[in-house]
Amino acid sequence: MEIIKRGTKPEDARHIGTCANCKTEVEFARSEGVVTHDQRDGSFVSVDCPVCVYKIHSDL
Repeated sequence: MEIIKRGTKPEDARHIGTCANCKTEVEFARSEGVVTHDQRDGSFVSVDCPVCVYKIHSDL
């Protein structure tokens, strides 16, 4: 078997988010956050802001 294009495991996927409270920008792996499945707004992953502990969300 030959790999044509290497992908990433879902838990290793990288996300970038900005805190709505203090404007801190972070990059994090999906495995570092909590995944929420929302049928109305779509699924997202969230982590705590390292500066002000506000929630940072990123779409899946």
